Amino acid sequence: PRRMLASALAFIAAVFACYYLLGVGLVTVASAMPPALLKAVAAAGLMLAAYSIATSLKGFRSPVPERLKRVTEGALNRVAGPAGAAGLGALCSFTLLPCSSGPYLVFAGILSRVQQWAIRYALLAVYNLIFVAPLAALAAAVLILGIKAKTLKKLRTESALALMEIVASALLATVCAWLLLAY
Repeated sequence: PRRMLASALAFIAAVFACYYLLGVGLVTVASAMPPALLKAVAAAGLMLAAYSIATSLKGFRSPVPERLKRVTEGALNRVAGPAGAAGLGALCSFTLLPCSSGPYLVFAGILSRVQQWAIRYALLAVYNLIFVAPLAALAAAVLILGIKAKTLKKLRTESALALMEIVASALLATVCAWLLLAY
């Protein structure tokens, strides 16, 4: 159990760290954008959200390419110990980008307009804590509640994934619309 906990924490910490560093880069780039370009990003995000909602109504289809999924799942099955879990967390951070980059780009655009750098990067940390919270919940379900990983995987049905995608896309659309109207 201790080794499993250490591995879970290493995985989550690596995802958090990689996403945070990516966010710092995105906020830096977005800070240099003129307001018109930021509005274009928000408009693109709005279109992406609408497309995602429309396709998810037909069922869930992962935006992660199948080959990349196989590589990640293969690495997941071979990982051993906290160091391996941290490496896998870093790998997953980049393989998750097709799924999570839209909201992150929009959020980086919003953060780029926050003048106080301490607040800007604190909010970036909060975003990333929210992002890794489901990973922590899954780890707690396995480690504390003793739920088998296979049982959790069975709960990940296509309809549940489609619903999550619709909700996430609706939130993205809301934030993009706000960004278009606010700036």
